[in-house]
Amino acid sequence: AELVNGNSGIKVDTVNTYNNGSWQHVVVTYDGSRSANGLKIYVNGVAANTTIADNSLGTNSILNNVPLTIGAREGGNFALTGKIDELSVFSRNLTGAEVSTLHEASKLTYDY
Repeated sequence: AELVNGNSGIKVDTVNTYNNGSWQHVVVTYDGSRSANGLKIYVNGVAANTTIADNSLGTNSILNNVPLTIGAREGGNFALTGKIDELSVFSRNLTGAEVSTLHEASKLTYDY
């Protein structure tokens, strides 16, 4: 998960890889703290172990004039090689319990 503004940003990577040919329920949350510690990645309803790859946002903001891009960086760089389905964007930071509930609800519809 990466939030960038120009040459500064915040980024966390999962410790584990998930390229196993199966659908994964992935949720990324951000608490607005301007810190990489505020970025959380959940895989199948569980908080993933992550490492901080970039924590250079400082006093800058992630707000900018660049359109939101999901699955690649601006201009199509570093594009996702998988597929995205059932995308939702919320106006607030979800709790771990809410992420778990969303994952459980998705299992009623999809067998993964």
